[in-house]
Amino acid sequence: VVRCDHCRTAFHRPCAAQHCLAAADAGRLPPRCPSCPATWPSAAIRYALETEANKARYNAAVRGLNELRAQRARHDAATVEEMRRLGVRACPRCGARVEKRAGDLMGSHGCPNMACRCGARFCFECGRLHVPGTAAAVPVRRRPRVFTARRGAQQLRRHAGLPGLRGRAPARGRAGGA
Repeated sequence: VVRCDHCRTAFHRPCAAQHCLAAADAGRLPPRCPSCPATWPSAAIRYALETEANKARYNAAVRGLNELRAQRARHDAATVEEMRRLGVRACPRCGARVEKRAGDLMGSHGCPNMACRCGARFCFECGRLHVPGTAAAVPVRRRPRVFTARRGAQQLRRHAGLPGLRGRAPARGRAGGA
């Protein structure tokens, strides 16, 4: 019997072995308990994989997954370097790509302070988040006021001296007196 250290659920040894092998084949390592989110310790995995054939299959899957993860890390590093060369940086908060279009691509022209769509403000050159209230913080830009058709009509009437939608025209003097 294999027991989860976290939830204390008991599993038959062959069932636990099949669960470990299925998790390894699917790339979900380390295996987790089917009853709770806890990962199984290596001692429980070794005990569950009782035969040499099961251990060899599990270890082959682990080696393959480790190679895949290492290859992905090398690819990600190359992609990040290429994006940096093109003048694109990742937001340090949300990871969205931010491009600086002013001047040359390396940011020698213009301010290096950037604002992401998530609201993060960061230095384009070093990637550090700015702390609000410090001298290097990006000034807060106000969002443009959204005008509805009604507000737009009121504003036009006010500037033209015409009556508003709810009011009367301002009093005007008469031309030619009597």
